[in-house]
Amino acid sequence: MPKFKIPTRRLLASLLLLTSAATAAQADVTLSPAFGDHMVIQQGMEAPIWGNANPGEEVSIQFAGHERKTVADAQGKWMIRLPVLKAEPNQTGQSMTITGKNAITLNDILIGEVWVCSGQSNMQWQLLSSDNGKEVASKANHPRIRILHVKTSATGEKLEDTFNGQWQVCSPESIERFSAVAYYFGREIEKEVDVPVGLIGTYLGGTI
Repeated sequence: MPKFKIPTRRLLASLLLLTSAATAAQADVTLSPAFGDHMVIQQGMEAPIWGNANPGEEVSIQFAGHERKTVADAQGKWMIRLPVLKAEPNQTGQSMTITGKNAITLNDILIGEVWVCSGQSNMQWQLLSSDNGKEVASKANHPRIRILHVKTSATGEKLEDTFNGQWQVCSPESIERFSAVAYYFGREIEKEVDVPVGLIGTYLGGTI
């Protein structure tokens, strides 16, 4: 059999590249997909933010003039609770930075009231399919209302770290296929409390 020799320098260089790539992949601090640009943080409580990192890695969060730190546990999971924050009617979006061996920056974050909108087909019914839904959606420009659709599973599978949803600003385009019940509820709540509102849609027809 013929023998193929790889030059030592080339072999060492390849090994170093592979090692560096593996180390970078392990070192990345990650966030649960529940958090992202345009989200709303619940006011009046120590709202939790969580994700993954290397076991024992220090993780910090800077937001709204505060900094909080923690250390990832033996499974690489971490959670930081923010200080109690107060919503203001005319606030502008803020940035949040999560730092470990890498850094993640989230933008346009508001503080307000967050509601989970869960249920079956009645809650799943899209705004576009409701009475006058197309006309209502065309006027749904509400920059203080933010929506997140969590795609649920009929099998009961836990999806808190794997779902594909992302926070969006309420607009005619983003709200069309969101829950009609959740939208009308959120619109009234925003008027009543006069602060930003986050709506998390977790619904699936026919589930128990």
